[in-house]
Amino acid sequence: MQETIIRRRMQSAPSSKDWRQEGKVSIMKNQGQCGGCWAFAASGSIESSYLIATGRTAQQTQIDLSDQQLLSCSGAGSCNGGGCPGAIDYVARAYLTTTRNIPYRAFDGEYTHTHSLSLLLQ
Repeated sequence: MQETIIRRRMQSAPSSKDWRQEGKVSIMKNQGQCGGCWAFAASGSIESSYLIATGRTAQQTQIDLSDQQLLSCSGAGSCNGGGCPGAIDYVARAYLTTTRNIPYRAFDGEYTHTHSLSLLLQ
């Protein structure tokens, strides 16, 4: 039964889809000299997933999640490399705030902050 449902969904899916045309891809960011591409990929995928799930566009929400928080707090990697799965697991267990609260500084040391952090996407 479940296999039949999956096959039907696959048959009706388009062969390609450009999410940029629908405003579901957030702004491009610059990682500088830090090799934290994994953090940018993780935050970008979470941003896009949120936009797709809510039906909003990047222009409507101007979503910008904190790549620095992932570098400093997730334990998923550093400026020398890392992995998206660990970063996404961290967000599922904890939270991810915005760049406004924890701005990108291109370092992987401990980040100290005084903000009350939570992901507020309403």
